[in-house]
Amino acid sequence: MLTQSNGESSAHLPASDPTSPEQRLARLQEEIALRDHVERIARHDLKAPLSLILQAVDLLFEPSFACTDDQKKYLGTIRHAGRRMLGIIDLAHRVAAIEAGTFVLKPDHIDLMQILGEVTERLGVLIRSQRCDVQIRIDGAPPAADSAVSLSGDALLITALLLNLIKNALEATPHGEPIVIAISTRHAITITIANSGAMPAPMHARLFTQHATFGKPHGAGLGLYLSRRITETHGGTIHVDVSQPDTTTVRVTLPNAPSAT
Repeated sequence: MLTQSNGESSAHLPASDPTSPEQRLARLQEEIALRDHVERIARHDLKAPLSLILQAVDLLFEPSFACTDDQKKYLGTIRHAGRRMLGIIDLAHRVAAIEAGTFVLKPDHIDLMQILGEVTERLGVLIRSQRCDVQIRIDGAPPAADSAVSLSGDALLITALLLNLIKNALEATPHGEPIVIAISTRHAITITIANSGAMPAPMHARLFTQHATFGKPHGAGLGLYLSRRITETHGGTIHVDVSQPDTTTVRVTLPNAPSAT
C-alpha cells in the first residue's frame, strides 16, 4: 500500500512479473524436458525388475521344479499379467517416440485375425456387460476358424489401435446392439468398425484431437487421437462417418507394406 503526502492511502499496486515471455517459455520447455526425462527413467526402472519377475516365472515352469497344476495355474496368471504390463510399458515408449518424432517403424508380418482375437478376449467383460454381439466379416463373409489376414506393421501399435476403436464402439453402443467389424483385403487392408448410436454433434469438429471426449466422466479423450497417430505412423488413413442416422462408422485403411517412418 502506498501513502500519499496528505496521509491518505492509495490503492494497492500489483507486483510486476520479473520474467519476460521468453523466460517463461524457456522455463516451460525445461519443465516439459524434465517431465519427459522422468518418464523415460520410470519406464526403464519398471521394465527391468518386471523382466526379472517374468524370467523367474518362466524358470519355475521347468520340470525340475515339479510345480503342481494349481501352482502352474497361478504362475500362468502372474506371467499373463506381467506380459500385459510389459506391453503397456513398451507401448508408452513407442507413443512417446511417435509424439517426439523419433519413432522408427520396423514392421513385422502380423496376423490381423489373431490380434482381433486377443483384443476381443481382453474386452470380454465389457462385451458381456453390454450384451453385445461382435460380428466380424472378411471381404463380406464370416471368417473361418483358421482365417488369417496378413498385415505388415508393429503388432503392439496395431493392437492398441484396434483396442481403442473397438472399446469406443462398445461403450457407445446401446445395450444389446451389435457392432460389426468388416475387413477388406482388396489392394490395401481396410478395417471398418460400425456401431449403433450417433456420435454427439459437439464431437464432430474435435475428432482425433487430444482430450476430445464426451459423456465419459473419467475419459482422457486420447483414444481417437492415438488411433490417428498410430494409423499415420503406418502410412494409413482414418476417418469417422456419421452420415448414416444413429450409426457411427470408423474406417481405417492401412497399406500392406508401410514404409519405415
